[in-house]
Amino acid sequence: MTTSADTPATTRDPSTITFREAYARLEQIAQHLRQQESPDIDALIPMVGEALQMRSICLERIQAAQAALEQMMPEAQLR
Repeated sequence: MTTSADTPATTRDPSTITFREAYARLEQIAQHLRQQESPDIDALIPMVGEALQMRSICLERIQAAQAALEQMMPEAQLR
């Protein structure tokens, strides 16, 4: 049985994926992995690859937001 977590959803340009979309996809992948009774090794590699891409997108968005906030409030320590 194939689920949405079995096939990568990131066929579009990563710069067009929002933080919310990337985070939601990470959640979907994590939930799918937690619910497996036995691991599907054939699906694991592409899922981990997609999860790493979504993680990278999330980190980039967080860092960009942090930099923007630091620029707006230079006296604030956000790290």
